[in-house]
Amino acid sequence: MRTIVITLLFSLGWGLGSAQTTKPATVKNTKTKTEKASAQVLPAKPVLAIENNDADLGDRKEGSDVEYVFIIRNNGGEPLILSEVVRTCGCTELEWTKEPIMPGKTGTVKIKYDSKRVGPFNKSVIVNSNDPDQPQTTLRFKGVIVTQ
Repeated sequence: MRTIVITLLFSLGWGLGSAQTTKPATVKNTKTKTEKASAQVLPAKPVLAIENNDADLGDRKEGSDVEYVFIIRNNGGEPLILSEVVRTCGCTELEWTKEPIMPGKTGTVKIKYDSKRVGPFNKSVIVNSNDPDQPQTTLRFKGVIVTQ
């Protein structure tokens, strides 16, 4: 009986010891390309980026709504603040995102041009921000107001 117990204990100990030497399971990386891209380290500052800072509005009828929205993206790691947007003439009305634009998010600058003035126009607005590398950016828009 004593021999059987010793044999069982020995066998059990041998089995447990060999079970601990197996290789761990390989974990496959299942992150998507978007998740991998979002895991990239952003600069520790706000970074103002604009898809198109020169907008051609084409021909527009006199008296019609002439509006354009510039999309402002924060490519940095700190909130981007559009502190002021300045028009260069009285023929333009402005609206812009006043709250901080968080990293990876977008805000807007909306322009509305006075279309009572017939003929070509080429205007700009100046965006002041807390981007240390680009504290001032110029947005341009042009087109032609034609009579009805």
